[in-house]
Amino acid sequence: MLINEIVVLGLATLILLALLLIQLIYLIIRKALEIKKRKQLDQLKEEYQPILFSYISSGHLTRKIQTDTLAKKKAVEELLGSFSDLLEEKQMNERLTAFAEQHLGKLYQKQLRSRSWSIRMNTLSYIDGFQMKSMLPYILKILEKTSSSDEEKVLCLRILASFQESQLVDYLNQAAFLSDSDYRNILMRLDKKIFDLCVLNYHKSHEYMKYAILDVIGIKKELDYTSFLNHIFQSSNGEERIRSLKAIANVGYIKEPEKILPLAESDRWEERMIAARIFGIIKDPHFIPLLISLIHDQNWWVRSEAGASLLSFPSGRDILHDISKHDEDRFARDMAWQWLHKGAI
Repeated sequence: MLINEIVVLGLATLILLALLLIQLIYLIIRKALEIKKRKQLDQLKEEYQPILFSYISSGHLTRKIQTDTLAKKKAVEELLGSFSDLLEEKQMNERLTAFAEQHLGKLYQKQLRSRSWSIRMNTLSYIDGFQMKSMLPYILKILEKTSSSDEEKVLCLRILASFQESQLVDYLNQAAFLSDSDYRNILMRLDKKIFDLCVLNYHKSHEYMKYAILDVIGIKKELDYTSFLNHIFQSSNGEERIRSLKAIANVGYIKEPEKILPLAESDRWEERMIAARIFGIIKDPHFIPLLISLIHDQNWWVRSEAGASLLSFPSGRDILHDISKHDEDRFARDMAWQWLHKGAI
């Protein structure tokens, strides 16, 4: 009985060792093939690099590049990818796009139908980087397919934004899966003409789309939209009103400062904070008493913004010094001291 058990155990051990050995051999062979493939790819890149660079920089192809195998296509893809990160001149980018469309277009059509999510995503990234507008019909197909992942659709919308496609606006208003930051990243790619379409459709837009439009105006400091921002500020409430206020503060042009005054006593700390920031932008001495009041606010962010704004006035340092030494409010004293010594350490 004991001998049988030892035999069975021995056989099981041998089988396990054999399986481990087979797995090890498989991994060694796989690694060797990967190294060989990488070496072949690097050799092709070394051969193609001067030819491709010459074509992109001058428009002259000194020698024809063969892309009749997958390895050759991948070598071209990697080279174009490294070039696209460096190029700024429009004409060079146009040559890069033309070369990519000619030599990689059919491969990308096939890869966009791949069952592998990572292959599809990588392909979309290259299409975006190479600005391959010939791939637009395939991008639209992905957006229309219900089986496409949200990540694929987000990347497709970014591509449409890079292509400055007007139909993007309709897609954005239907895209409930987009986050606040997704909308913002997409809108940041738009030129003024397409962005104006988004602003015109503002009141029909999804909540997050509205927030992103306001954020982008503020980030880009677009003075052309100051009247629009003031209208949203006066007609909205909640988060939309706060975003419009932040955009007004970031743009830095306050058309009607008197309408900001009531915000210093708002029930919402976010509005009091932005009011303090705007008072610092306007730099009207009449706002100093309001800022002194706001540095006593119960909210840390409001106190901090008030301290920063006070420091921007010619007399601000003296005011903060007086608060830090003599004020009865410990939190106001601490905030004044922090702004007086900010950057001193």
